[in-house]
Amino acid sequence: MKHLLITCLCFLTTPLFGGVVDDALRQMPLNDKLFIKEFAKTNFKWNQMAHVIYFDNKPMCLATSWIKSPQKQFMHVSWIKGWQSFKKHEHLFPHPNFIFDAQIESEEDGWKTIKLFIINKRSLLKCFNEHFDLFKFVVGESFSFEWFVCELERGAHIFDLIKNDEELLGILLGYGQESAKAFKNQAGQNLNDTYCIIDVPMPARCKLFPVALMGNPASSEVKALILDYERELNIFWNVYKQTDPLKLFLECICGE
Repeated sequence: MKHLLITCLCFLTTPLFGGVVDDALRQMPLNDKLFIKEFAKTNFKWNQMAHVIYFDNKPMCLATSWIKSPQKQFMHVSWIKGWQSFKKHEHLFPHPNFIFDAQIESEEDGWKTIKLFIINKRSLLKCFNEHFDLFKFVVGESFSFEWFVCELERGAHIFDLIKNDEELLGILLGYGQESAKAFKNQAGQNLNDTYCIIDVPMPARCKLFPVALMGNPASSEVKALILDYERELNIFWNVYKQTDPLKLFLECICGE
């Protein structure tokens, strides 16, 4: 634990790409920096982004926001502006290990949402190595890590690539195969004592919401995931409360 914390802190204090983050921030208008900061804060707080960009255990996280809705909420408005500002300046922040897969969906009532997957390639490779046969069975013979990443970087979306399979989605979100399979099989059914919502324990006074998953609390896989995410949240919270969220976000994604 101590060695892992030291490693993470060293990662944060090491100049990245010759100070590329600081240089890029100096080129940006103040408003754009503030919007990206709010975007980062929201994703850290609500969408478990820390587990994806600071560690290599959870392959991706999902953030959803309203682009068009009857009621405008500050959190959604600031998130959208932050995402737009990040896209405008994304070229200033090389992030070879991360993919941002955004998909806009329109609903019949006129509402419009954006679903953003933030994907860690290193974690993705580990996940595919562990579940290769299952992904190949669902996705098809063309499936490979290289093919998958290439398709994402060409503009394909996660949902399409995994054929909207809920089990694969759950695995990619870091919930484990057992829980992901149970969720797929029990879709639309009531929860029970064996299969329920599980919240990862939080550090004292932590303002970042933990990973929540649906699974069997007695499962060895679930127990291992809870321990991993609890440890990660403890480490990250100690860093987060002492660090500017904007710099933290950008330095994490620009790290090698």
